[in-house]
Amino acid sequence: MHDSAKPTREDLLRWAQKTRLGDHTAFKKLFKHFHAPLCEFVFKYVKNKQSAEDIVQRLFLDIYEKGNNWNPRNNVKTYIYTSARNQALNYLRDNKKHISASAIDKTMHSILQHSHIEEEQHARDLRQAIQKAYGEMPEQRRLIFLLSRESDLTYKEISSVLDISIKTVETQMGRALKALRKELHYFFSLVKN
Repeated sequence: MHDSAKPTREDLLRWAQKTRLGDHTAFKKLFKHFHAPLCEFVFKYVKNKQSAEDIVQRLFLDIYEKGNNWNPRNNVKTYIYTSARNQALNYLRDNKKHISASAIDKTMHSILQHSHIEEEQHARDLRQAIQKAYGEMPEQRRLIFLLSRESDLTYKEISSVLDISIKTVETQMGRALKALRKELHYFFSLVKN
């Protein structure tokens, strides 16, 4: 392979095998090849550049530390991207109690853009009601909702990422929206008046 050429599947497998044996040069080649595209890929999930970078760094640290125990088998790219996806989902799951301000703000904005609620107290109450509604959702429903609303993934992408049917995604999104409407009914009545 020439340095400017795109590595073949065999090149990637060779680098992986050498990385398993502790070859730093092969590890650097894997890192250089995958780092930037993986950061972009993970960013789609976590919507935070620094968090995406941290997740990718941690992934490569795990690969390096596993050494001979790291075994991507036949397809290095699939293995690395699957690992990155799983770490991104773990990040979202582990940070579920700290609902992203942007997700709450998006929901608040969509409600407020059609209303004339100007009192700060209503805005604070609305934010708390949204946080409460998110907090009461089952884990899978909350994750589906955040992947849809915050990570802007399509139902098909969410289905693929979580390895569930599109119908399950649709059902869970419907239930999430119904729960939000129920929790926020008071604010909707303010909008109508």
